Amino acid sequence: MDEQQIDWDFLFELAQRKFIAKENFDEKFKQQLTLYANLFGFDEMKLVELMTEAVSLVDGMIDQKALDKTIRQQKTVKRKKSAAYVGRAR
Repeated sequence: MDEQQIDWDFLFELAQRKFIAKENFDEKFKQQLTLYANLFGFDEMKLVELMTEAVSLVDGMIDQKALDKTIRQQKTVKRKKSAAYVGRAR
């Protein structure tokens, strides 16, 4: 996986603005975000948007299961939109 694909300084800055704690960003979590970026083409802004749906407002920590669920829902929405577009093209 190409961790250089993500501008980590920019991502940290965006995350901080959304009250996402920097403590979330250990190596395992960074690898997970890199995987999402590589598989689904998410940029830093999209990753932070997705993280905001899984962050605790109490301590700024990300709920990993909630983030995974949000990512899966994103994939499903994209597929449905693509299928609807293909259906109209016929």
